[in-house]
Amino acid sequence: MLAHRRVSTDQYLAYDLTSDVKNEFWDGDIVTLNGAPPTHNLVSANVGSKLRQRIKVRGGRVYAPRQRVRVHEECHVYPDFAAVCGKSEFTDENPASLINPTMVVEVSSPSTERRDRREKLEA
Repeated sequence: MLAHRRVSTDQYLAYDLTSDVKNEFWDGDIVTLNGAPPTHNLVSANVGSKLRQRIKVRGGRVYAPRQRVRVHEECHVYPDFAAVCGKSEFTDENPASLINPTMVVEVSSPSTERRDRREKLEA
């Protein structure tokens, strides 16, 4: 992680492209995502399965956690799932960021709940 140094969106995208881990971008700050505990992964898998069943019936798509989502220019996240009803739209970045999610799903844990319920929900 680039510690205590605000970076531009372009700097974040370049850093994220070469990183071995997922990194989110929040108004100039890069936040490295750590691995999740087994309970998080189990809940996430179950939620994803049900979400895919529901969204597919409506002609939508569900994207897995490796899909970066641009919430706005200064905010890029890797949610647990992103769903799109209709045609998916992406940036021309490498890798591309989804820009028109209908729904973004986060499975919160004690270590992420505060950020998930405040910053991510607001964004």
